[in-house]
Amino acid sequence: MTKNKGVLYIPRTIDLPGGFTVTVNQLKPMQMKTKHGDFYDGIWDIDTMSVDLNRKLTHKRKWYVFSHEFAHVVNDWMHWLVNKEIAQG
Repeated sequence: MTKNKGVLYIPRTIDLPGGFTVTVNQLKPMQMKTKHGDFYDGIWDIDTMSVDLNRKLTHKRKWYVFSHEFAHVVNDWMHWLVNKEIAQG
């Protein structure tokens, strides 16, 4: 996360331990509808390992939505780590 003149920017990637890397995309509303079938504010897609955010949201709202989607990321990362550990014996 980069901070410039008091503004905290949304990260473009998130690297969690164990090699769990997530891309963060800020898409136009029409791109969200085309990609996900509706005008979502944000969505976590584990298949593409990406969080997509509506770039037209206010800065505060975008951070709220990003935080919500990041909670989904962390939950799936924890499940991934457990399953990886089980597979390794």
